Amino acid sequence: MRLRDALLPVVAASLERLRRAYDVVLIEGAGSPAEINLRAGDLVDMTVAHLAEAPVLLVGDIDRGGVFAAFVGALALLPAEDRARVVGFVVNTVRGDPARLAPGFAELEARTGVDSLSLGALERPGPARLEIAVARLPRIANFDDFEPLAREPGVRVRLVARPGALAEADAVVLPGSRNTAEDLGWLRATGLADAIVAAARAGRPVLGICGGFQRLGREVRDPDGVESASPVTPGLARVDVVTVMAREKTTARVRGRVTAAAGLFADAAGLAVQAYEIHGGRTAVAEPRRPFVIVERQGRRVEEPDGAVSGVGNVVGTYLHGLFATDAPRGAWLHRLARARRGANPARPRRLRASTPRSGAC
Repeated sequence: MRLRDALLPVVAASLERLRRAYDVVLIEGAGSPAEINLRAGDLVDMTVAHLAEAPVLLVGDIDRGGVFAAFVGALALLPAEDRARVVGFVVNTVRGDPARLAPGFAELEARTGVDSLSLGALERPGPARLEIAVARLPRIANFDDFEPLAREPGVRVRLVARPGALAEADAVVLPGSRNTAEDLGWLRATGLADAIVAAARAGRPVLGICGGFQRLGREVRDPDGVESASPVTPGLARVDVVTVMAREKTTARVRGRVTAAAGLFADAAGLAVQAYEIHGGRTAVAEPRRPFVIVERQGRRVEEPDGAVSGVGNVVGTYLHGLFATDAPRGAWLHRLARARRGANPARPRRLRASTPRSGAC
């Protein structure tokens, strides 16, 4: 809050650069726009909408329950000038028949005068689809890790917050987040931790990226209280690694190659990858197999093993962000999953533009 006045011109200048460079700018808020206790220091929600003179859509996730109450309550708490910018509601992750929600939408429009523009229904996958479940951590970061997967024909990526949502998944991804230990606690509280462990034990593919890699290990140690008041947080113990948190962060653009001779990335062995690292902490790896090797860091030649592979090969952890932005390893990984699921046959991987590293932390 203290830095808001100093940072607002920086945000405004960034917005202006984007508007000059692109035809459309989509602004994503953070949390609810009606956080009245934080309104005075807001720099990410309605403040930016006013800077851009932009219409606003309120998006609610029906999976969490109470979506209509959340919409009505949010509008009621917004000041008049903010409320005037809201032009519609979007409901995400609807299961079953959307028509059953019609009375709720009618009541919502009657109470608020705002229309429901869209209904995001969960499409049931056909027999030839691959389904990838990504843990929807409260502090999730680096969405670009799985965006290339979501754009592939025949592949469906879901953000999940309940154990039952893993039942149909062909692979589980533990993404990075801004707090490894706290999100480990969330995984246990929701039951997802036990479900992920059970999936791994059953031979289901599990991939941990950055903070997800750390969570898959035996424990996360934080002697200096960088992220947690607890000096030791038990991990999911799916790979034999231990992470010690540190105040310094590793940030680097890297090039590497796939070295795995078995497991999830076996079909990609020898393929080159372009990626980036942005993480806190150091991870000691006792697993004999490493899935990747970094050969260039910030333009400097190196030879550094990365990540870990579990004993049976179905669990992989890595610090490499943007791994799936490279067409060949992405395609090889998906076809490996497809062979494990009879009838699945994703198309040849689409050529995607190179991913630009996003700001994040895990």
